[in-house]
Amino acid sequence: MRKPLFILIFLAAAGGIFFGGMKYGEGKSPLADFEGMKDFQGMQNADLEGMQSGRAGASGEITSMDDESVTIKDSSGTETIVYFSDSVSVRETIDASISDLSVGKQITATGEESSDGIFIANSIQIGSMR
Repeated sequence: MRKPLFILIFLAAAGGIFFGGMKYGEGKSPLADFEGMKDFQGMQNADLEGMQSGRAGASGEITSMDDESVTIKDSSGTETIVYFSDSVSVRETIDASISDLSVGKQITATGEESSDGIFIANSIQIGSMR
């Protein structure tokens, strides 16, 4: 007699959990996670040119350079100094190096900008990202 009672209690609990989950899920879009992924991909594909402080990238023409930085000017005329180390990834259609950077080349740098406005690259793409 105990076995049927146990099964009945188990089925009632499972039904309650199922019903509670269905109620919780009401009004939630099944595509919400997919839409969030599309937004993330859109951010990855966003044009980096002209982004404001706290940006993840800078894009423009190299106007000057030295052994540890390049200055780039974007299409609006804004200049950004991009600092790098010897370990920075520099890419073109094929792998490139810091020695492939030169004044007049278009680049896109990604990295981090500190609170005091210093931009440190972890990757530099030679050529237009478009």
